[in-house]
Amino acid sequence: MKLYLDSNVFISLVREEIDGNLNILFNDAELFLSVCSKKNFTLILSFLFFREIEKSIFLGRKDVIDFIKSNYKVTIKVFNEEKDYSPEVERIIKETGIHLSDALHIAIALDSKADLIISWNKKDFVKAIKLINCLTPKEFIDESP
Repeated sequence: MKLYLDSNVFISLVREEIDGNLNILFNDAELFLSVCSKKNFTLILSFLFFREIEKSIFLGRKDVIDFIKSNYKVTIKVFNEEKDYSPEVERIIKETGIHLSDALHIAIALDSKADLIISWNKKDFVKAIKLINCLTPKEFIDESP
């Protein structure tokens, strides 16, 4: 199974985040990565993922990959296609009403042949369920095949 990872999952892990409902996001992110490792799932990390990580927590691509591989032994596929996604993004926005950055994530996830998007912001992707499903790390753990 190939899982497109939203940057907010990695950020919550590194920052040891807890949400407003006292859910321990970093623990669920850690469990999610452990499940991926045990079941030999592939994480798809895009150029947009790395751009958001660098902007938010100032870690470079190599540091992120090294961190994940050394701590979780998970298979990673770096999807470097920085092509013009404009036509696909415009179509997704038109069909779903999703805003630009999330439409770009969806376009990349579809292009990389991901089976699911994993994000803490599931609500941002609900309108695109006909294109690709999105689960939180917790939901993925609970529903993991």
